[in-house]
Amino acid sequence: MKSVTRLKYLHIGLRIVEVVFKKLATLEGPKSIKIKAKVIGMMLRDSEHFRGVLVRNVQTPKNQLHEAAKEVKVAVVKVLNQIKDSALKAEEGNESI
Repeated sequence: MKSVTRLKYLHIGLRIVEVVFKKLATLEGPKSIKIKAKVIGMMLRDSEHFRGVLVRNVQTPKNQLHEAAKEVKVAVVKVLNQIKDSALKAEEGNESI
């Protein structure tokens, strides 16, 4: 596959992942944290290839995919912070009992 075509597919893939994480960030409700944690686990823990593409392109500022990777990183961090905040709220609720 030509490198230009490969870059286009990677760019499209990063944009799709960005949209998925932005949509996850808008989910609310008791089951949303489990869904968010499951998707984060599948994408970052279980998918070595995705993690490699994301990390490599975030760390390389002159790379053509750098901006798309940075936006995915922001969306992922937002979802991770929501999971962390929910866990802290649950922990505080358990301590007050």
